[in-house]
Amino acid sequence: MQPQKNNMATASLVMGILSIVLSCCCFIGVMFSSLGLLFACLSRVNETFEGHAKAGLVTSIVGLVLSGILLIGWFVLIAAGSFDLSSSLYGFQTIIPGGML
Repeated sequence: MQPQKNNMATASLVMGILSIVLSCCCFIGVMFSSLGLLFACLSRVNETFEGHAKAGLVTSIVGLVLSGILLIGWFVLIAAGSFDLSSSLYGFQTIIPGGML
């Protein structure tokens, strides 16, 4: 007999991978890593983790750490005053005669 597939473990792995990929979008990365951690904990069978659940747990933790580092760095840049939000929105600036808004 083949062992049953644990869909929660697979979902944990997918959420962990998405959390790493989307860690640059701080809050989205935190959301996916939290879901990955939750799914990994829910997929435990007989007090052990499957391979997918372990990988999902590790990738979710990595995504959470990356999101946290980027979020702290973003706050430090804003507090230091070296991050100008208007210059980062260069695609949305409107050029009018006599200057830029």
